[in-house]
Amino acid sequence: MRIAVYPFNLECMAFSEFKDLLDADYCLSEAASPRCWGFAGKDIETVDGPEKIKKSPKEFTKENDILLIPDFTIEPDAAKSLIKEIVSYIPHVRKVICCAYFIDEQLDEIKEACKKAGAEFIYLLDFSAAEEEFSYYKTAGINEEFAIKNRNDKVLKEVVEINAPICAVSGEWEATGKFPIELKLLRCLRAQGYKVSMVGSNFCSLFFGVHRFPDFMLSGAVDETEKPYVFSRFLSQIVLNEAPDIMIVGVPGAMQRFNDQETNRFGVLPYITFQAMKPDYMVLAALYRENGKFAIEELINKCRYCYGVKPDTIHMSNEELERSDVFVDCVDTDHVNIDMVNSVIANEYADADGLVVNFMADGCDSIVTERLISKLSGASAASDQ
Repeated sequence: MRIAVYPFNLECMAFSEFKDLLDADYCLSEAASPRCWGFAGKDIETVDGPEKIKKSPKEFTKENDILLIPDFTIEPDAAKSLIKEIVSYIPHVRKVICCAYFIDEQLDEIKEACKKAGAEFIYLLDFSAAEEEFSYYKTAGINEEFAIKNRNDKVLKEVVEINAPICAVSGEWEATGKFPIELKLLRCLRAQGYKVSMVGSNFCSLFFGVHRFPDFMLSGAVDETEKPYVFSRFLSQIVLNEAPDIMIVGVPGAMQRFNDQETNRFGVLPYITFQAMKPDYMVLAALYRENGKFAIEELINKCRYCYGVKPDTIHMSNEELERSDVFVDCVDTDHVNIDMVNSVIANEYADADGLVVNFMADGCDSIVTERLISKLSGASAASDQ
C-alpha cells in the first residue's frame, strides 16, 4: 500500500533512507511538511524514485492508499492548521494511520472526517488497533492484558533468561539517532546472512516488519517493579517464536534528568528496561561533545551507574545542548554541522580505539557490525571451551 506522510518530520526520514527494509505491504509514495519545519523542498527516496517533500497534502498528485500522521510535538492551538490540512486530504485515501497525540476534540474531528469519507481510522496509540493492523506485532503474545491477568503468578516474579545474544541501542538524550542505528545494524546483519529479531524504539517500527517497544512498558496499569519481569518474558517469547541468531533491542527515552524541570522522567524507562536483559553488546547514542577523554569517562560511568553495562560503541550525534541551557529551565538542542562532528571524532577521540564513532558516516555501520560479530564470536568460543 502506498503511504503519504503528513506532517513529515525528522523521525520520518527512516521511510526514505531504509525503504528497502519496509514491510512488503507498505511503501513511501509522497510526503508533505509545513514550510516552517525545514523539510519542504528537500529530496527523499520514494517507491517511484527521488521526490521533493511538498508543503501541503494539497500538492499530492498520486493515488495513495494510506495517510500516515506521524508522531510530533506541537501545542494544541498550533495543531489546528495541521488538522485542517489532514481533514482536507482524508477523502483521497482508504485508510488513515495516526501515531500522533491529539486532544480529544481534535482526534474526534479527524475520526469524523474519516467516517464521512468512508476511510478506515487506525490510532496506533491504541495498542489493540496496532495488533489488528500489523499481524506480526502480536507474535510475542505478551501484552498489557497478559501482565495484568498474571500479575499474581509467581512465574512473573522472576527475570527469565533470553536465549539469544542481545545488542541494545540506548540514548543519552532524545533525538540522538537511536532508530537509524537500529535499522543500520538490522540491514548489515541481514546482509551477512544472520537471522535478526528486533524491538524498535520508534513509533514506525511496525512498518519495517519488526516489533515495537511494547505497550505495557509505557502503561501506568502495570507497576514499574513488574515491568522488568514481563519485558524479559516478552523478549524471551520473541526468541522462542522467531529463533534469531541475534536480537536488537532499541530502548526509548533518555538516560537521566537534566535539571529539576527537564527530568526526562528520571530515566526510569531505560533503567527498568535494562533490568530485564543483559546486553552482549551496547551502542550508546550520545550528545555532541568536544572534550575527548573526559567525555568518554563521563559516558562510560553514566552507563555503568544507570544500566550496569559498559558501552561497546558510542555514537556521537550532531545534537548539542544549547550552551545557555545551564542557566535556564527549558532545555533544547542545536544541530552541529556533520563535518564538525567527524573532525572532532578524528582529533579529540583519536586515542579512543574506535569507541567513539559517527554511525551515520559512510561505512561506519559495517565497521561496528564487524566489531559486534567479533565480540559475540569471541564470547561463543570462550563458552565452548
